[in-house]
Amino acid sequence: MRALILATLVVGFAPAPGTGARGTQVSRTVALGTLAPGTALDTSAPAPSTQHPAPGTPADAFSEAVRKGDVTAVKKLLDEGVNVDTKFRYDRTALSFAADRGHVEVVKTLLARGANVNAKDTFYKLTAIMWAISPAMERKPQHDDVVKVLIAHGGMTPETLSDALQNAKQSKLDTIVALLEQAGAKPKEH
Repeated sequence: MRALILATLVVGFAPAPGTGARGTQVSRTVALGTLAPGTALDTSAPAPSTQHPAPGTPADAFSEAVRKGDVTAVKKLLDEGVNVDTKFRYDRTALSFAADRGHVEVVKTLLARGANVNAKDTFYKLTAIMWAISPAMERKPQHDDVVKVLIAHGGMTPETLSDALQNAKQSKLDTIVALLEQAGAKPKEH
């Protein structure tokens, strides 16, 4: 008989009743695998990080400041030691949220502080430039100024540039296609 290994993960927060605001923590228990009889569980190796900033922490305040476009608060929190590449739900980073929302000054600040331009979230597998090209919830068609800042900053891998080019072509965003091609983006080989 094999032993079942379970883990409880925080998957989000339920809205507070009647407010729409973040309320109680929602957890799910998932099976991680089984363990054969007589096999010891190795607890010496660190588990992969599933922890995301808890409400009320500096990292949570950082997330809120980025989403609102509050560059002063973003700088203050970074100065206080919040990691510029803190992982949020689905491993999204502050740079992806700022790019998604079109907050150019926040994007510039995060890049100046060393944000990883190639970081992909684990759900959509998108980088910051992809969020700028195709913002969530149709906030606006795209954030050309953010795309320009990200390209000017540099450091994107050929894969990141190719993915962005493919997305811009599919969306018929000729201006962004031209910017990406000037930056060296090549179509993906099929």
